[in-house]
Amino acid sequence: MTADLTADILIRPVPQAIAQATALLAHGIELAKLQEFERAIAHFTQSIRLTLTLLTPDSTESRSLSVTNRSLGVAEVTTLEVTATQSFYHRGCAFSRIERYDRAIADFTHLIQQPPTSATIPATWLIGKLTEIYIHRGNAHRRLGEHAHSRSDLNQAIHRSNGSAQSYSCRGLLHLDTHKFEQAIEDFSAAIKQHPTFAQAYLWRGFAYLRSNRSQQAIADLNHAIAAIPTCAEAYNHRGIAHLQQNNLPQAQADFSQAIRLNPNFTEAYNNRGHLHQLVGNRLSATVDYDLAQATTDDHTTAALPKNDAAFYRHQAQIKAKSGQIAAAIIDYTTALSITPTAHALYQRGRLYVQIGEKEKALADFDGALVRSPDYGAVYCDRSHLRFQTHDLPGTIADTNKAIELSSTCYTLKETFITRCLTHFSLGNKLQALEDFEQLITITENQHTSFPNLK
Repeated sequence: MTADLTADILIRPVPQAIAQATALLAHGIELAKLQEFERAIAHFTQSIRLTLTLLTPDSTESRSLSVTNRSLGVAEVTTLEVTATQSFYHRGCAFSRIERYDRAIADFTHLIQQPPTSATIPATWLIGKLTEIYIHRGNAHRRLGEHAHSRSDLNQAIHRSNGSAQSYSCRGLLHLDTHKFEQAIEDFSAAIKQHPTFAQAYLWRGFAYLRSNRSQQAIADLNHAIAAIPTCAEAYNHRGIAHLQQNNLPQAQADFSQAIRLNPNFTEAYNNRGHLHQLVGNRLSATVDYDLAQATTDDHTTAALPKNDAAFYRHQAQIKAKSGQIAAAIIDYTTALSITPTAHALYQRGRLYVQIGEKEKALADFDGALVRSPDYGAVYCDRSHLRFQTHDLPGTIADTNKAIELSSTCYTLKETFITRCLTHFSLGNKLQALEDFEQLITITENQHTSFPNLK
């Protein structure tokens, strides 16, 4: 459907134009179900253009079309507003599916800020969808590393839904992203309380338990997830790590192998099984698995993305960084940032700059990431290490304090305490250095994992 075809529709009688708008919406929904998201977006866009033109008779475009020669009835306005609202909603969802999160956020924001005016609409479609809209927008902000915005939207979703399982689980994922594992466990537990058969919540809570070194509880949750979804390769991979933490090597190997059988392109599972082989001295098998991990680096999602989109370049950058092409990865992150600047992309490019010794550029990227997402704990961790290397000791203390505040169960917590301990010692703060050293001992004693480098 092209713009010219839409104009041709608009010069038809009003009922036909309205019918065409609703048909475009329906066809777009069917295309989205078939995962043809670009085509679906085109249909939703045409439906939006058509409905908004009919609803704004004073616009230049509308005045040029004979369809606006008569006033719309209440029922017609209601139908158009419902169609426009649903088109914005489904287009936002489609944009999210192809990782064009900035466009998704724009559509969801439009629905929140500009609700329909018809008296019948708020009581029907939009109000019922507002919780989902906040969840979708919150998830889009999370994917862009905009944690404060994400938290605000997900809190709103929890409030509006009186604590739905979906809203709690999405906020739990945000806590996972920011390494707040205890808070993640609380939210996933709340989701499971609301929905006891919610398999994904068991999977995610199992992962949170795993990251907080509670392997027995992780295994129990992952058993639930596997019982509900026997084809979930991710659950087997996580359970394999938990068994490895308990030094149950045969079961760990069995789980990694099952994850690979279920998903032959599962890079992390190959890496984890390779680590296990290396641990027991089977270097040949370890080498085979590492080679397979390299060969199966997940680049299939990139091919499905439009080449003028930031998500395409972010995926390209991730793939190149994994294969050691640091300079090429930086170029791709730079291109992605020129299209859609996000905290996460700035952080990742900053980490790459650190690898090649470009400390000033890395610091600028970390600063930029924190401007966009002031509660991004991992950035404070990395910036504190960089500031220590550049002898900015007061800045190091400030960043380590913030990193510990935001990421109390962060996997980098040990390194952060080391950095702060050394910084206090360099500043002559012997008492504070000793306190940090004692904290470091406590953290080390509480780490039961025998394999800290597992994914």
